[in-house]
Amino acid sequence: MTYQSPYSAGFIEDLIDDEEREELVADQVRTRIALQIRALREQPDRDWSQTELGRQAEKPQSVISRIENIEAGKGLTLQTLLDIGAGFGLPLLIEYVDWEEWFDRMYRVAPTDLRRRSFDPSHLIASVKEKQIEPTEGALRAFFDNVPQQKTPGPSANDARLPQMSLGEERRGLFPSPANDPAPLQQNRHDGQLLAIAERGA
Repeated sequence: MTYQSPYSAGFIEDLIDDEEREELVADQVRTRIALQIRALREQPDRDWSQTELGRQAEKPQSVISRIENIEAGKGLTLQTLLDIGAGFGLPLLIEYVDWEEWFDRMYRVAPTDLRRRSFDPSHLIASVKEKQIEPTEGALRAFFDNVPQQKTPGPSANDARLPQMSLGEERRGLFPSPANDPAPLQQNRHDGQLLAIAERGA
């Protein structure tokens, strides 16, 4: 639903005054409560009188009348709102919000904006099942899309031959040679034999 923004820069500047801002909030909250209770009561699938709502909420009709006429003032308690919500079969939500959200919601007061569905197990169960299917499919799709591709094992940079010591006993540790390389190994052994012969001749 599109609508004209209820506030302008000049309006916001007027709210800089603490007292005026607090009075606006209190008036608008009471007005919205009154309008919503009436919209819920007159909702086509209910079409209750104030007397019927009072019976459902276990309140005198006069209490309903005072609230809808914004006459309850400070006498409107949280328990009264809970009782009226129970009469409608609706939960009550009270929270502090950012100003942008407050203006957005507080001025959406057409009856169609304020109507709500009473507690309906069949509707809620169907809604839960519908919401469970979509996330599950999406989660599986996301999982398989992100599974790393398995590669066939093959040579890699980590498989490169590293140098190791393969010298004769007398000169071990002096000349590194590639691992598993027979030529340097034989040469090292030959050098060791020559050295041993030379030492015996000396």
